[in-house]
Amino acid sequence: MEMYDTPFMQSIGMFTFLVYIAVFTIGIPANIYVLFRMRRLASSDNERYRNGTGIALCSMAAADLCSILLICAQNVHQMTYTGHNDPSASSFTANLMCKGAEETHYGCHRKRLKIGP
Repeated sequence: MEMYDTPFMQSIGMFTFLVYIAVFTIGIPANIYVLFRMRRLASSDNERYRNGTGIALCSMAAADLCSILLICAQNVHQMTYTGHNDPSASSFTANLMCKGAEETHYGCHRKRLKIGP
């Protein structure tokens, strides 16, 4: 009998899964809302945004949103990973994640260098 086949470990796995679902369903919309409100604050009252907690709150919401999305991507990849030589869904998700990371890296460099829109 494997250690992961015990009812206790299965209940811990289910609890962890439910916590992730709650974090994803609450955290993603909440952080998007905070970013939206901070953008409105920056456009309407730039002085209060810069001297208050606007910049710090915006950066924390952006970092939290990136963290949640990357944890979600890692969990999707981990759930679909079947082995090194198996050309199934695991290779599809690996290619998708590599392309996403490449585009994100390219987009960050474009934004930093202010190339294009």
